[in-house]
Amino acid sequence: MIHSRLVLRSYAWLAKFDVVDFVEAGLSPNAIAEAVEAACEPVATLIADAGPTPLASPAMPTAPYPINALGGVLSDAARAIAAKVQCADAMAAQSVLAVASLAAQALADMRLPYGQTRPLSLFCVTIASSGDRKTSADSEAMAPVRMREKQLREVFEPRAKDHAVALAAWRGQRQQIERKKADVETRRFELQALGPEPEAPIKPVLTLGESTAEGLARHMPVLPGALGIFSAEGGQFLSGHGFLPDAKLRTAASFASLWDGQGLRRLRAGDGLIDLHGRRLACHLMIQPEAAAGVLGDPVLRDQGFLSRLLLAAPESLAGGRMWQEPRAGTEPALRRYIARMLALLEMPAPASNTAGNELTPRALELCPDARKAWIGFHDAVETAMRPDGRLAMLRDVAGKAAEQAARIAGVLETIEDASALSISAEQAGNIGRRYGARVSTRKRRNLSKSTSGVTVPRSGTLMRLSNCIPARVQQPTSAEISESHFRTVRFVISDLWYVAPFLPGQIPAWRQTAATFS
Repeated sequence: MIHSRLVLRSYAWLAKFDVVDFVEAGLSPNAIAEAVEAACEPVATLIADAGPTPLASPAMPTAPYPINALGGVLSDAARAIAAKVQCADAMAAQSVLAVASLAAQALADMRLPYGQTRPLSLFCVTIASSGDRKTSADSEAMAPVRMREKQLREVFEPRAKDHAVALAAWRGQRQQIERKKADVETRRFELQALGPEPEAPIKPVLTLGESTAEGLARHMPVLPGALGIFSAEGGQFLSGHGFLPDAKLRTAASFASLWDGQGLRRLRAGDGLIDLHGRRLACHLMIQPEAAAGVLGDPVLRDQGFLSRLLLAAPESLAGGRMWQEPRAGTEPALRRYIARMLALLEMPAPASNTAGNELTPRALELCPDARKAWIGFHDAVETAMRPDGRLAMLRDVAGKAAEQAARIAGVLETIEDASALSISAEQAGNIGRRYGARVSTRKRRNLSKSTSGVTVPRSGTLMRLSNCIPARVQQPTSAEISESHFRTVRFVISDLWYVAPFLPGQIPAWRQTAATFS
């Protein structure tokens, strides 16, 4: 306050006179300069004592990741991983949630209230510095995936040998038929009797560390229908060939299409027509903050809609406070339950429309009436905040995906608990409705607002955390906030979107330019 008053007082004194007035009064230029310097000296002293002013506002503390929202298996596993490798809770939770999406996306889709279905695929991004144990957390969470890939390899190897022999025999026989001197009808009959080329076995791969859109399109016919791109070094993927200036638009469009469940369709002179349906792609990339700034600040990726499909988490670093701890008693049992559940889901035969089994036709999960009512309430609350004068007006692209992300996560958690579920259960919705109502009733009435659907929703707390996504706010992200059950994920709020705000197009370049000017 003293600093501000001095500045205002100095400027107010100078504003009363013009330098011409001083000269006409008989003051010399040197006297004028000395007077101005004397008036500004207290301000300069205060500024020097205070040090340089930060270009960004202080980072707000991150909220605890609501691990309980993940359900018994996933929440226990996330805590066990966080305790075992001493990483942030949010990092462990993101890791197990992404694996759960990988396992669930082959079995079910989510039908939204307006009738369209969406995959249970999630694109998760965790932002953490080197030394925050990204690789260790990822290794623990990915254990069931690696086990399943080992099983698939054991089956694949003999099949691959048999296919190589069958393919060689088929090609040899085809050449003989084509070279034989025979009339057209005879040759056609023999080629039909020979049949099509033997179908290659599906590759024993469930996850890729990185890939271009072209690589996925070319090799997806021999890959499982449900894939994942998982990497503890996500910068390699986001800075690879697919995200070079001349390729990132194609890459972003292809990944957005897979996220939407539309498959891939492209026509190339060399490859011909590639038309892939029923493919699913989950993603979890762990990336350093500096690399994240380049990606999240890219206007091309934002305009294409790639950034709005990401679920971001940037937990605070635990470095410096991770003293040695003896293993906790419940850690390994929790991890064994998690591995067993994920492995059971990955081993389940996925419904498919082709003989290879990789053109998926998952069933559609429905929202029960209570869940549907809550989803509509959340949707309308966010939509209202996207008005020109609303708090989410500057983040319409991201906020517009919030309700869909809620439904996807609800479907993932429901599938983890019951792989044969047909809807978000009314029992779970009722339990959460009671718990949510009890929580809301403790708030003052002024903290409540009526949505257009008539559902009462709190402005503060879980539901309206999304409304804090204001570009002017510069702060650390909170972890992705999921409510406290499958149905609570219908009120899922991507509070991690706060992290997007500092990196919006124009923010980082302007900051760097300003920093360069002052340096």
